[in-house]
Amino acid sequence: MNIEKFLGNKPLDPEIKAYFDSEELKFGNQILTTRFKLGFTQEDTAARLGLSLLDYLKYEGGSKEFTLDDYKTILKKIEDFKAPIK
Repeated sequence: MNIEKFLGNKPLDPEIKAYFDSEELKFGNQILTTRFKLGFTQEDTAARLGLSLLDYLKYEGGSKEFTLDDYKTILKKIEDFKAPIK
């Protein structure tokens, strides 16, 4: 996401810009989009992954707490889900 364009080219705090430009946030957006396309709730997805809801939300939010390999693993697992938990 080009946050500066979104905000009308106003200058951003460098830390905020770095967050919006981060690979973690890009993966978080991919995780969210994939989950949404498959029809899962955040709670369903966290349960299937064996994560707390809070940790799962951190993935969707692009937290720096996890490595890029962690993000890739989570995304792959979600892509392999077949149907929502009933």
